[in-house]
Amino acid sequence: MAHDLESIVTVATVPAQDAEIRIYDKEKALCDCLRFRNQIGIDICLEALKNYLRSPEASMDKLLRYANQCRVGKSTRRYLAGMT
Repeated sequence: MAHDLESIVTVATVPAQDAEIRIYDKEKALCDCLRFRNQIGIDICLEALKNYLRSPEASMDKLLRYANQCRVGKSTRRYLAGMT
């Protein structure tokens, strides 16, 4: 899974003290949000998804590719269907 995900993930690496911090793009962040929705709260996830969908850079294809790779495709499609 990780190798497949690396082929679509846009990441920047920022040096910080003794480590490097990886910064992922919006679609990956949304998938992580949905993956951990029980820990962070579904209301926060849905608000993030709404904000993403309103942005001019929103790409449903990219989001669903990420979601499938991150194993949250089914729940992502369910939440998207509820919003439209």
